[in-house]
Amino acid sequence: MTLHAEKDCLGLFATVMLFAPASVALSGGAVGVMEPHAATPACVHVRAEARRAARGYDHWVFIHNDCDLPAACDVSTDQNPETMTLAVQPRSAGSVITSSESPAKQFTPYVTCQLGPAN
Repeated sequence: MTLHAEKDCLGLFATVMLFAPASVALSGGAVGVMEPHAATPACVHVRAEARRAARGYDHWVFIHNDCDLPAACDVSTDQNPETMTLAVQPRSAGSVITSSESPAKQFTPYVTCQLGPAN
């Protein structure tokens, strides 16, 4: 069983099956999520998932932009501190794999998004 996590970026609400403010582990799968940086707009939602791979877990970070402007999001994790930038168009979603075949079945993503003008 894999836990999915999602929360608005300012911590205004949380659903049980979506986004936990700290690392959460379940048998068969795990997700670790940390509240994104306070500068991330409330209309940008983050979800993280560890998916079983051949020799470990693939760590995915999903970003859904409900804003009227594009979002540029810097993504890193406690398992991969290298920052990746993901551009997400308005009313769209994007994802990035931050680690492939990691031995860790839980991780904490760090996401900071800024809204910018439409191109």
